[in-house]
Amino acid sequence: MIRENSLFDIPRLDYFQFWNEFTGSWQGFNYRLMPEKGEEPCLKASVWQGLWCSSKSEMAAEQAFPLTEEGLEQMIAWLEEQRKKMEEWPEEIR
Repeated sequence: MIRENSLFDIPRLDYFQFWNEFTGSWQGFNYRLMPEKGEEPCLKASVWQGLWCSSKSEMAAEQAFPLTEEGLEQMIAWLEEQRKKMEEWPEEIR
């Protein structure tokens, strides 16, 4: 089930706990959410702007969050913050 919030439709935590990736965009702002296994599993968020997919783009910012409900909420807040900063990104990234 996808939750709704101010800018992004992000799946619930259990989606990521089964190691599924998620990508999306909002008015040219692109993001990729990828759970990572390890001693302390985390959810890695990457953002970029432009027409190309993540593998063909330069990431403007990346951040890892705990793979918990609190970490998911922190990640959503971070995505909203990154979206607001988009206008400040260097021209070569935009």
